[in-house]
Amino acid sequence: MAFLQIAIDAEIRLIVECWTCALDYVSAVL
Repeated sequence: MAFLQIAIDAEIRLIVECWTCALDYVSAVL
């Protein structure tokens, strides 16, 4: 169960990082 929580946390962190990068890219382009 603890491993699952770590996996979910890591996945959420990765998604947030991807969105942050994408927004930075869009802001730079616009």
